Amino acid sequence: MRWIMWGRRIMWGLWWLCTAFVVVCLVGFGWAVYSFATDDDPFHTIDKVGCSEAVKFAGASLPDRMSDEDCTSYSWQDQEYDGSWRMPRADVVGWLEKSYPGRTPTTRCLEGDDLCLDAGSGLPQGVEEVRVSVVYESGDTALVHLEAYSA
Repeated sequence: MRWIMWGRRIMWGLWWLCTAFVVVCLVGFGWAVYSFATDDDPFHTIDKVGCSEAVKFAGASLPDRMSDEDCTSYSWQDQEYDGSWRMPRADVVGWLEKSYPGRTPTTRCLEGDDLCLDAGSGLPQGVEEVRVSVVYESGDTALVHLEAYSA
């Protein structure tokens, strides 16, 4: 009779242990799903960076005078930089020609852009494409938008 009681206790102990394990797994899975569903960047691949990093990645040099910098790095499977800043309108063409020699900026751009430059070759190793678009704002200011992608 004593062996039967010990056997039942062991069986109930194993049952509670298995139940606790399943509950812990379900709670952990639920927490992971909730975290993934409510986070804009669940893998932490989006970072605010200085525009100097973005421009260097794109194979260019920083403009001498710039303001209102806003650059972001996306590093999921490939590397991508997206950034914008303002600079003097008179300096834009010279900066583009200095940064991307042999390429001529064009006015045949997407709607809303006043000047643009697309580069797909002669870039630093690993960089597949660079796009620069410029919108001339009122006065002597230009809003420059840079996108650079890795291969």
